[in-house]
Amino acid sequence: MFFCNPATDAFDQHTARECTALMSAGDSGFSETRWQGMVEGFALAPHLDKLMTMRSTGSKRKVWLAAALASGRALVLLDEPTDGLASPSIGCLWGELTRAAGSTERAIVIASAERLDRIPLVGSIGLPLG
Repeated sequence: MFFCNPATDAFDQHTARECTALMSAGDSGFSETRWQGMVEGFALAPHLDKLMTMRSTGSKRKVWLAAALASGRALVLLDEPTDGLASPSIGCLWGELTRAAGSTERAIVIASAERLDRIPLVGSIGLPLG
């Protein structure tokens, strides 16, 4: 399973590149190619060697999302994955989730108050708010 608590400060003294290396350690299915694609799609390339503590909440989320989506983990949990992301990054995220939707080797579980009708879903559960 891949999960990174968005409130964590465990990676603050690491660069985005180091953070990804720590999160992917021991993950034999980690795809460097997929990670590079997410780095480009999220416009992270110029910032990979900056400390995580110097990054905005949205920028930290992009690092964690790139690592999660490049992971080879059988289960990936995404809680409100669009929070703190600008439109181009959301488009990149939806594109990657659409590509991942055809996989039978992993499950990506998304919890979101936002409607997710822009990506193909195997199933969804709608819960009343309030």
